[in-house]
Amino acid sequence: SSALSEEEQVLLMIYHTYGIGRRKMVDQLKQKGMSIGESKVKSIIQELKERGWITVHKGARGCTVTEEGRNEAKKLVSFG
Repeated sequence: SSALSEEEQVLLMIYHTYGIGRRKMVDQLKQKGMSIGESKVKSIIQELKERGWITVHKGARGCTVTEEGRNEAKKLVSFG
């Protein structure tokens, strides 16, 4: 199985939740054994947003996946 990039991990995490904030992402990534700091997660979120895969809102349910993001996530799920 090919390892997913940090961006892909974050995209899938957002895909599998109904909106998730940055701090919660950092916690969940830690539980998966991935130590990615909050500033790194912030830049990943920015990257995904620029690709048009997620929308970012204020608050605890900050990030949600767009239609395009869902399509990307589904590809990852089927190949992973």
